[in-house]
Amino acid sequence: MADLFSKEQLKELQEISQLKGDEQSKKFNEFLKKCSPEQVEYLRKQYGGSECPFCLIKEGKLKSEILYQDENVMVIFDINPASKGHMLVIPLNHESSITNSKDYGKIMDVVQRVAKVVFDVLKVEGVNILIGDGVTAGQKVAHGYVHVIPRSEDDKVKINWEKLNVKEKDLQELSKLIKEKLKVVKKLEVKPVKVIKELEEFKFKERIP
Repeated sequence: MADLFSKEQLKELQEISQLKGDEQSKKFNEFLKKCSPEQVEYLRKQYGGSECPFCLIKEGKLKSEILYQDENVMVIFDINPASKGHMLVIPLNHESSITNSKDYGKIMDVVQRVAKVVFDVLKVEGVNILIGDGVTAGQKVAHGYVHVIPRSEDDKVKINWEKLNVKEKDLQELSKLIKEKLKVVKKLEVKPVKVIKELEEFKFKERIP
């Protein structure tokens, strides 16, 4: 089933996965109406299980140019780039958390290599390396990934936040808790993010039979 979906279909599918509730259901059904019976059946099987767009790319079932791949990690361009050359470093194992990944060290080794290539090839002034671990942190797909974003002085990328005033007493209490925890913690526990619901929960009245 290689190349079952086009790059445009992959982009649309990823955008749908970022929606919520009724809006997600509506857009997903509209997407299904444009699919062939073969594609509908494939999505019925895959999204009822543990598949995701990144896994489909890994298996060659969704089109995407893989820039690098080894036994643990692959690198692709982000389909919604913040800047030219914006890439995603993605573990091949399907796991929702990067910080909780058993392959974290191997992932970050590739991230470092990708960042060095960005400086060398694009001749930019800087690079942002971002991990959104969890829905609240901006993670859109339940398969961990790392953004590598080339930065130049004239780009339109905005990464900022308002300063939060924290009382010194609160910082001291927090400092004590963190120091004690860092002595014993082995890895962070991060809850999996939510993804598209199982297809059985969607309405298929208008889909291709």
